[in-house]
Amino acid sequence: MKKRVIGKVVMSVTLGAIAAGAMGSAAGAISKVSESFKDGSAQPLWITVQSDPPNMQITEQKGMYFTEQAAAMDSLFAGYFSNKWGLDPTQDFALRIQVRFDMAPFTEGEVGLDFGLVQTVDAVSLELTDALVYSIGRNIDGTFAGYELYDAGVLDDIDYDVEADIGEPAFPSKIVKAYFLWNAASKTLIVGDRYGDPDGDQHFLPDLDTAKPIMLYLGAYSEGNAPAIQTGSVYFKQVKVDQGVIVGASPVLPVLDLGPNDVNDDGAIDVCDVADLLVHFGEACTGACTYDIDADDVVGAGDLLMVLEDLGYAPGTATAKEWKKAMKGLYKETGLKKQRTGEQKKQDMETLLDLQ
Repeated sequence: MKKRVIGKVVMSVTLGAIAAGAMGSAAGAISKVSESFKDGSAQPLWITVQSDPPNMQITEQKGMYFTEQAAAMDSLFAGYFSNKWGLDPTQDFALRIQVRFDMAPFTEGEVGLDFGLVQTVDAVSLELTDALVYSIGRNIDGTFAGYELYDAGVLDDIDYDVEADIGEPAFPSKIVKAYFLWNAASKTLIVGDRYGDPDGDQHFLPDLDTAKPIMLYLGAYSEGNAPAIQTGSVYFKQVKVDQGVIVGASPVLPVLDLGPNDVNDDGAIDVCDVADLLVHFGEACTGACTYDIDADDVVGAGDLLMVLEDLGYAPGTATAKEWKKAMKGLYKETGLKKQRTGEQKKQDMETLLDLQ
């Protein structure tokens, strides 16, 4: 399997609750990762990248499903990167990834799943340079390709097309589980079909930059005239960090200037901006004030409404019951329920409900 550059990103979703930084604290935001893809949304754990959104789509329905709209499309890609969080490489970690691959043999093109660990991503091409990524799929002659290490970058000097001994799909379930076990003291990563697998791949990484968080990468690809990927045939079932320290990480994609409604200037208008406005709600502002979007000298309802409108919330078209349900869900996504006192949470909800 050749080294593959993903291609220019066309669409991205960057909703999350972690401040960007080279290696920042994620306390109060994401403290653990256990994802079974049942909530129907990439946020807040992931950002979505797609080379051609209409033709390669991702849906979540008890799995991270990939669906290709047409065959004979060249170099389609869709996937997730961890959204401004990563694993601290100065600490031991244990990560499991479970996938299902059930593509029948074919005679042209390539189809597969990629997953692994990433430290550096080119923001334009999305080429992974500091990465250890495995691929499972069917290659150009239609045979099962097994696991291959396709891009080790500077993390390791292993050649491309190295077969990894972490199992093949277990029939009839077509399920594969890959376990990543990192020992920080020895800078050794073992990848196998169970933690500490004696027959798994052992990577000694003495030059790994421990100042940079290790992000996760999950994706699917289709190259050449391969059959279109059907929903349910190629998907991720579970990602779980069983051990490790979650830290903030710089965003994969360039930070965009989205104007004053992006109050925290992180390149996304999202629940993080709502959270900031609620925390500062009622504060007086004079002159230049980050949270006073409508420039009325106070952080108030008008500022919240401007952000909520960008997020698709329209209080004028919702019943009181619908608005209450929507605001409860939104407040849960902000992460403030775990950070605010009981009285503060009560006030936050009253503020949101009064907008209707």
